[in-house]
Amino acid sequence: AGQGAGVPTLHVGVVGYGLVGKELVGQILTNAAKLEKELGVRVEISAVARAKHMVLLPPGGAGAAALRSGAWPAGEVAADLPRLADHVLGAAAASGGRAIIVDNTASDAPAELYEAWLPAGGLVGPPEKRAG
Repeated sequence: AGQGAGVPTLHVGVVGYGLVGKELVGQILTNAAKLEKELGVRVEISAVARAKHMVLLPPGGAGAAALRSGAWPAGEVAADLPRLADHVLGAAAASGGRAIIVDNTASDAPAELYEAWLPAGGLVGPPEKRAG
């Protein structure tokens, strides 16, 4: 589905693009049109990260095509979670939408950043682990 006029966008950054992260991204992409129609929200994958690498996707969802099959998209750089969050938050600010960082890791490293992401306007989807 193309970006509809006046439809807010939820920009998603996925930290932990392994089995669970790939499944989440696949479900988001498969159901994007349905989510937009039923909830009035466009959902766009803005970034994905693995332990050592990440990809910051361009706005508009064009870069997410490779993610449909669970592939790793082109354009990887060294993982830098503050930079990933800045990218996702910036995409949300530019579109007038919202941002969420989904943490699918067992690592404490992303949890240490939750306190910075929340006041910056981001939502956090954590696994069951303690932050702070």
